[in-house]
Amino acid sequence: MSGSSNAVDDGFVAEITPCRPGSMLFTPGRILATPGALALLERSVVSVPALMLKHCTGDRGTLCDEDVAANVYALASGARIFSAFDVDGEKLWIITDAAQDEHVYDRQTTTLLLPDEY
Repeated sequence: MSGSSNAVDDGFVAEITPCRPGSMLFTPGRILATPGALALLERSVVSVPALMLKHCTGDRGTLCDEDVAANVYALASGARIFSAFDVDGEKLWIITDAAQDEHVYDRQTTTLLLPDEY
């Protein structure tokens, strides 16, 4: 897998080094990956920074029109942002969560995961 990772104490995910800022539409916060996502990325030539750059710059991958519309709303409102990519014939999801505190959304965590790990 391209990009570096560090084990996280809870044993559930690994933390991934974030992508470069530039023309990003939002900041992803802390970037995490589940065991299944890590295994897929380890055997793939797709890099985590490349996927994160796509996610953060508006390339949502293989989403349906309804999910794309939800992301457009999320960019304006601060809500959760979702992307789905085909990696070596398998689906990989990227979800940037949005915590709400007194009507203000804060995107603190982005997770790379397989659909069955949701």
